[in-house]
Amino acid sequence: MREPWIDFGKSLGILLVVVGHNPYVWLQHPEVYKIILSFHVPLFFSLSGATLNPEESLKSVFGRAASLIWVYVACALLSLPLVAGRGDAANASLFDLLLGILYGTGHTMHPGPLWFLPALALCLIFTWAVLQCFRLYLVGRSARRFACIAVFGLLVATLGTFAVSQFGFLITDSFGWGSCRSSGCFWSFDLVLVGSGFVIFGYALKAIFAANSDLASFRALFVIGVTFASSYLYFSPSVDIDSRRMIPLGGAVVVAALGVAFVFSLLKTIPVKNRIFLAIGSATLPVLASHQFIQKKVLIILSGDFNGAGFFEFVISVFCAVFVATVFNVLIAKKRVVGQIVFYPREFCFWRRFFNKGCVR
Repeated sequence: MREPWIDFGKSLGILLVVVGHNPYVWLQHPEVYKIILSFHVPLFFSLSGATLNPEESLKSVFGRAASLIWVYVACALLSLPLVAGRGDAANASLFDLLLGILYGTGHTMHPGPLWFLPALALCLIFTWAVLQCFRLYLVGRSARRFACIAVFGLLVATLGTFAVSQFGFLITDSFGWGSCRSSGCFWSFDLVLVGSGFVIFGYALKAIFAANSDLASFRALFVIGVTFASSYLYFSPSVDIDSRRMIPLGGAVVVAALGVAFVFSLLKTIPVKNRIFLAIGSATLPVLASHQFIQKKVLIILSGDFNGAGFFEFVISVFCAVFVATVFNVLIAKKRVVGQIVFYPREFCFWRRFFNKGCVR
């Protein structure tokens, strides 16, 4: 059963993604862009952790992971005609483009934000395996025990940031479509510890909020918000997880964790049942796959180029990116066979039979 607060959290998260990827923001308001990048990807990892159940079978977790990879591959392949017409991919062969999709980082394929899906798939499997080691420890489900799990998750994420900084998989501006050199590991495997740490953190944070109602209050929301702002000003982190940049290593994790905690507190303090936000939250995958193309096209149509875009053009481009994908999700992806095959593969009979869940028609 879907939890409304998680869908609301996904709607906030995807809105941050859309705004952060808008050229108006990263060209004209770099500090806003920097704040968003400091925690928006960890937020999605943590929200996925909030829906993770360590008691479910490995086969079920593999099914969830496989569906993410399915969506990633399907959307990347469907975008090939658009990519082939781009100036920066005009000289790339079809083999290079397919190789980039196979390798699956945000710098070897298009749309770039889809890198998150195979990375999350690997993180879910790794996190499930880690949580199996805590099965006995989780008995009783006290807030103190889950606080220890949350700290453990942040330590794992910190270790991951250190490992990435040592491996040297740094992104350069010299890569081409399909080029794997200096673009991170296959399916962003080098980010598994970072992502899994926040998946674990989100899993524990949900339990902590459930066990302590005082955290779902305006006073707690204010305290966490002030702490997040203070830590951001103190550490001034430079974060772009897709580009393997998380500086300073420990400080970036602290800021991201406080940003995630603030959003969780906001979701619990101000429960939202607005259908529009819930619809946006359930349309996360279509928005993720299409928002860059839509909002950039809208900006070019309205202002001619990114540098000439103003606040009005920014608002219209963000609205169009979210609105088009959400309407598509409601009218087509969830109700038409083609849309379901791409974005909701686990709803199909063949998938259910494969994972022994029966067939619901």
